[in-house]
Amino acid sequence: MKVLYSADLREYSNEELMCTLSERAADEANPNISFDDFVRSLSPAKKKFALSVIELYKRDVQSKKEVTTITGSESIYRIMYPHLYGLQVEEMWAIFLNTAGRPLKAQRFFQGGHSFTAADPRVIMKEALLCCAASVIVCHNHPSLSRKPSLDDDRTTDKLKKICDACGIRFLDHLIFAGDEYYSYSDEGRI
Repeated sequence: MKVLYSADLREYSNEELMCTLSERAADEANPNISFDDFVRSLSPAKKKFALSVIELYKRDVQSKKEVTTITGSESIYRIMYPHLYGLQVEEMWAIFLNTAGRPLKAQRFFQGGHSFTAADPRVIMKEALLCCAASVIVCHNHPSLSRKPSLDDDRTTDKLKKICDACGIRFLDHLIFAGDEYYSYSDEGRI
């Protein structure tokens, strides 16, 4: 499955991330420093190192959980967990699938604030049509860790369902990530 990102460490190749790790300097540990003070004391290069380690970890988790066919909300959750877990702002992603239910690609479309992301269903549908998707799934996270969909979530889901129906593309699900839990519109009978 092809994953497209905006400009951040997720765009780096594994080699580029590992290169940032090899440039680190060894420091003596200070057991009396708090975590917050430690983070504040990091140079920009060391912060990049730390973020590279996190990104490699996410990729490792994803490669071990690679799903070849979407069979339900749990497989969607496993695919998107490395991309949506632990984010401090909302992001909306779409997964485009072929007729066999295999992911063609996952793409981030919107990035918002702490409690809101502006999702334009037309942009998602344009990409679905361009990649000849047979079905679409959307996912976004709630940094508040609330599983409950907002009114905006409900409206976006309804709009996407109507647009998909009009284009002959199946709208399979909308998952809301809330930490280690999720809400599935499909599982709840709302799609």
